Amino acid sequence: MGDINLQLRIRIFLIASSLFLGTVIGSVTHAQSYSYDRIDVVGNLRIDRDSIIRISELPESGTVSSSVLNEAFKNLSDRELFQNITIVPKNRLLEITVEEYPLINEISIEGNKRIKDDVIEPFITSKSRQVYLPSRASLDAETISRLYFARGRFAATVTPKIIRRRDNRVDLIFEIAEGKVVEVERLSFIGNQAFSDEKLRKELETRQAGALRAFIQKDTFVANRLELDKTLLRDFYLDNGYVDFEIESATVELSRERDAFFINFKINEGQQYTFGELLASTELEGVDTEEFLGTIKIESGDIFSPNSLVSARERMEFLASEKEMTFARVVPRTRVNSENNTVDVDFVIEIGPRVIVERIEIEGNVTTKDYVIRREFTTVEGDPLNAEEINRSAERVRALGFFSSVEVSEEKISPTQSVIRLQVEEQDTGTLTFGVGYSKAEGVSGSIGLTENNLLGRGQRLSFSIDSASSGTDYF
Repeated sequence: MGDINLQLRIRIFLIASSLFLGTVIGSVTHAQSYSYDRIDVVGNLRIDRDSIIRISELPESGTVSSSVLNEAFKNLSDRELFQNITIVPKNRLLEITVEEYPLINEISIEGNKRIKDDVIEPFITSKSRQVYLPSRASLDAETISRLYFARGRFAATVTPKIIRRRDNRVDLIFEIAEGKVVEVERLSFIGNQAFSDEKLRKELETRQAGALRAFIQKDTFVANRLELDKTLLRDFYLDNGYVDFEIESATVELSRERDAFFINFKINEGQQYTFGELLASTELEGVDTEEFLGTIKIESGDIFSPNSLVSARERMEFLASEKEMTFARVVPRTRVNSENNTVDVDFVIEIGPRVIVERIEIEGNVTTKDYVIRREFTTVEGDPLNAEEINRSAERVRALGFFSSVEVSEEKISPTQSVIRLQVEEQDTGTLTFGVGYSKAEGVSGSIGLTENNLLGRGQRLSFSIDSASSGTDYF
């Protein structure tokens, strides 16, 4: 009996459900169709009626479904011209009501002292005489914030605000609170045993804030600087013999108040390695490998260091150049012995690629004549490329005292040709001195002196002084 009642209840439920769904589906189907004879547009100020209807893609009259009306709404919204849109059928009328976004009258930036307007303005996508979009203004504010973040001001806030004007226009203002520079409050290490935190901090570009924080700008956090710090840390450990050193992680945390950074390096030092067997070898005839090996300053048992390898290679290549071994080079080939923590090195002396100096280009010299610089080079166009000789020539240019910076680089333009570029930055090479004195015999006296070490950019020296007490002039 119970089963019969249950089956009856289920059948009644299914019949009732079918009747209900049929009624709903019929109502929905009926509600999805709208017939109208014309379209009215309400609320438009700048954009004419025909343009709005054309954007909506609705017919001027006829019967449409609710999906067509939804598509018309989407078409109008996508143009980002209106902040409010409604489409309402009214008997035989279809009414489209819009509220247009205002036009931007002018854009201004307030509160910025650290970053000037001309730096910020190119990053603002909102423009005068264009439609004001709150979403776009918010993105512009976020972009400006990132400019401040890149300069270590993570507490900076940028707020877009508008002032309404007549004729549906607004002035857009980006109000900036620059905040304080966010410093690196703590720079710490996990896993270091051979070197203290204090020692490792000195090897990094980033500095931990301290008593001199007002004068040190490297204690602010810069994301790109973190990658440099990781490289410097690896180089330091490697140059102290830690061949297997690795940085497991480098984490950066910003305090809840956004006023301090905490940087932590988790490292694995590994074992310290020393130089093992040191050899010099070559397949060239007539080369005394022991003579080459005698030029290096490292010995077996010394702490392994890539910098020591570079120095040893340079000494050997210098000897090769003195012996006029054209195109000779030295290639250190290493073998790491993890069982006894040593690195064997075989300095292979070989003839490298036959590369010719196609030309020497000098850049950055405004006053100094080219020939003043070129006469310090023993290498000229057409000579075989000798890296050591080029470096020595650059040192001679530095020794002139005419330049604050001298950088030399090589650019291969073909397998057998290179261009040597020397980039210099000139500095003041003249001094002007004044002197005033007094004596009872001669009264007040004065002197003036001028010294110029690079006269007219020709590398010539001029010096003279005038002393009113002796009524004489000295020239050098």
